[in-house]
Amino acid sequence: MSSPPTASVAADTTSAEPARGRAGEDVDWTSCDEATERPAEETAEQAAGLDCGTVQVPLDHEAPERGRIDIAIARLPAQTADRDGVIVLNPGGPGYSGVDFLVDEGAELVERLGLERFDLVGFDPRGVARSGEIQCIDTPLTVQQVFADTTPDNDSERAAWELGARDFVRECVREYGDTLPLYGTEAAARDLDLIRSALGVERITPLMMSYGTFLAATYATLFPDRVEAMVLDAPTELPGDPTASVVVHAIATERALERWSTWCTSTFTCELNDDDPLAVWDQVELLLEAGATTDDGGPVAVGRFWHATYWLLRIGDEQAWERLASILSASVRGYHDELVVVSDALFDIEADDAELASFDALTVIRCASGLGSSSVLVDDATSMEVLASQAPRMGPLFVAPLDPCATLAPGASPAPLRPVDAPVLVIDSVGDLRTPPVWADGMMALYGPTARRITYGGEGHVKVGSSECVEAAVAAFLRDPASVPALTTCEAGT
Repeated sequence: MSSPPTASVAADTTSAEPARGRAGEDVDWTSCDEATERPAEETAEQAAGLDCGTVQVPLDHEAPERGRIDIAIARLPAQTADRDGVIVLNPGGPGYSGVDFLVDEGAELVERLGLERFDLVGFDPRGVARSGEIQCIDTPLTVQQVFADTTPDNDSERAAWELGARDFVRECVREYGDTLPLYGTEAAARDLDLIRSALGVERITPLMMSYGTFLAATYATLFPDRVEAMVLDAPTELPGDPTASVVVHAIATERALERWSTWCTSTFTCELNDDDPLAVWDQVELLLEAGATTDDGGPVAVGRFWHATYWLLRIGDEQAWERLASILSASVRGYHDELVVVSDALFDIEADDAELASFDALTVIRCASGLGSSSVLVDDATSMEVLASQAPRMGPLFVAPLDPCATLAPGASPAPLRPVDAPVLVIDSVGDLRTPPVWADGMMALYGPTARRITYGGEGHVKVGSSECVEAAVAAFLRDPASVPALTTCEAGT
């Protein structure tokens, strides 16, 4: 496989194309209830009034002769003849569909944030969903592979763990070869500027979440004159030491589990109110490690337990925390079916064939972007020691037997981010285990005096969509950035 292309990351300050009237003149739009490729009954209401289309972009921006790919886009037009601009959404991942996000959430975002005067646009970044979805593994994985035990007790278990990781890398290389490095964030940012051009506007306002905040920051670095403003909800880590970022993520998850335990012992509705919740958690882990089964005799991999715990903590609301306690209460008594239901739902696993949604794009895009693979290598003794001491319960979820990036995109590095002369709004949550507040600190330091910040005082990840206080401040910022103070604090539950 060839080395990744050495694309320039210098700011592109060429003059933007003049606006050409109504946004989207150069896109052939069609009905979104047809373009989403989902059952009509699931999308008819949400897709009403939305348009879908595609924009062709070079597969390799440095070598256009290598061919082109179609990037899927969706638009919810402004409800007024005079628009205030175009807001481009990205829900993160990497690997989440911006088209689906707009179909599912667009109308509610308009209502909650008062965006009637804006066009809302979502797109599937290259390698995601309708934009040439990356799928390295054709055959469905088994449940045991999906929920691998990352704490193997013998050579046989470790060999089985490593086999799945090696198969993934081998199949990615077989399927995509030397194009793998072309799926990085810089390429997606360049695609976004071609979308902007096709929409016929001079500037856009990225409203992006989690990993999407890195995409927005990369776009602002490459095309600073084409950014009207930016809203960065739950900022991800800035480029640096990928392993250190994983360790921070793992420790933040451990702290969230501890906060859940404290909440449970002080909350009457928690099923483990009269117990030591962490002790019960430990008992369940031991049961699963020893080979527990469901009521029908099926094995319950311990990896299910880590994943279910992580996702319920990540949601962070009282309902999710109560469900975690309910799962533990049942599992410690030998009933693991609820755990199976929750963990299957995370990966769209069907009970009859154990098929799952593809998450291949997440790893490939992170590797091609120079962000690392979101895991600590099991042979990294120093990092493993930190996990053992600082994240003894949740640490195993963040461990891998090998580094896929060393093969998929060797030498890939992210574009060095630069400040932008445009208003920036950063949103973080003090209890966010996925993107801890320290990463928002980094984003604030990057943008300096142009940045404003909203800090939510509770749990959970992305706050646009779950906090009325945050949404009120975002709405004010989008109307008039200067009207929002440098720091806004929103109490938990508001």
